[in-house]
Amino acid sequence: MGAALSQLFRPPELHRTLSAPDHIPDQPQAVQTLSKNARKKLARQRRLQERKEARKAQRRELKAQQKIKKRQEREEALKHLTKDERESILRERIEHIQSGRAAEREKKAHVRSVLENHTKYNVCIDLGWNEQMFDKERKSLARQLAYSYSALRKAVEEGLTPVHLSIVGVDDVIRPALSCAAQGWDTWPVVLSEKGLVEVYDKKRLVYLTHDAEDVLETLDPSDVYVIGGLVDRNRLKGVTRQKADALSLRSARLNLNENISIQHGTPVLTVNHCVEILLHTANGLSWKDAYLKVLPLRKGVKSC
Repeated sequence: MGAALSQLFRPPELHRTLSAPDHIPDQPQAVQTLSKNARKKLARQRRLQERKEARKAQRRELKAQQKIKKRQEREEALKHLTKDERESILRERIEHIQSGRAAEREKKAHVRSVLENHTKYNVCIDLGWNEQMFDKERKSLARQLAYSYSALRKAVEEGLTPVHLSIVGVDDVIRPALSCAAQGWDTWPVVLSEKGLVEVYDKKRLVYLTHDAEDVLETLDPSDVYVIGGLVDRNRLKGVTRQKADALSLRSARLNLNENISIQHGTPVLTVNHCVEILLHTANGLSWKDAYLKVLPLRKGVKSC
């Protein structure tokens, strides 16, 4: 088992190739060592990054100009009012702002209370793959975790029963990406643990969801914990979630995608947040087929079987 696990956790440096650099070299010497195709890709990445930064700067400038314009219009309108009228308008504005802030605090408190105390099914995201991913893959995973939490929060606001979410293996490798993707992630009302999967849960409760499993998940059991592999690998590390489940002697199962839908474009391997949302809607009474059709993006060309 030790040899199998060491093979699973091979660092990403062993998978790197010059044709797909993980970062953009800053030194001319580094660029010269790349192939012609890699240099073209590098130049394209830099152009895209420059355009992205230019668009962000334009949006910031436009927002600042709009803010100045609104303030000037407000000040101009106040000039034609009496002192009492100006004070009355300012009081109303302050009361409106305070009321909005109070409502937002109340909504956040309600969401936190429901997520902490009123859940039914258990979903765990296993971040035991952090060192195997490149920086851009970890950033993508962090965004998927933020989308997952957002889906739970939205479910509470819509009156649905959320799943109980835990995220294990939160180490120093993934923390910077999480902080960049979602400010305040460490205050989410979910279970966040630095420990590994089998340190947090009894093995008997765990069901690892993997596309390579032989068994099909037909119904949800409140006593089980459904594990989603926190892995973004661009199809580079095939079969590793099933291998990890087998190495740890865990049950594994796959979602019944093939029995309910067909995906015309892209891979049948789902993102972390899509898995969370599918389990969430199934837990709230949707059929598997309806959950797939509701959650999966149109670009995948999803069709009912």
